[in-house]
Amino acid sequence: MSKPIARQKLAPGMTVLLGMPGHSMPGEWWLGTVIWTDGNEILVEIYPPSQCGKGEKSLQHVSWVRAIGTIHELGEIQRRCRDELKLLTDAVKEAEEALRSARDAVYARLDEIAAAEPMRDAGGGI
Repeated sequence: MSKPIARQKLAPGMTVLLGMPGHSMPGEWWLGTVIWTDGNEILVEIYPPSQCGKGEKSLQHVSWVRAIGTIHELGEIQRRCRDELKLLTDAVKEAEEALRSARDAVYARLDEIAAAEPMRDAGGGI
């Protein structure tokens, strides 16, 4: 069974679940294999879907490690987090969509204001 991050030291060869702290939701986490670590940063090999199975290396701060374990254990941890936090993550997504809509309205209005202003000769500065 995987253990909390604070109780383990990362080492090359470990499989980890990665996600940006304070930003990534459980459904956005991804797997990586630790290649190197100095205790503050880790170099991991990841396999993003966009690379069609071709691995790429990524240097991350150790705070990006959400969990350590086997691929099966990490999949279970990710599923459990996603299930337990579904109501909260849905609320975050709804709030983000509302914010996006409000920003779109602001930018649309700014475009209208700019279109209504007469064009000035570009020769004299602002």
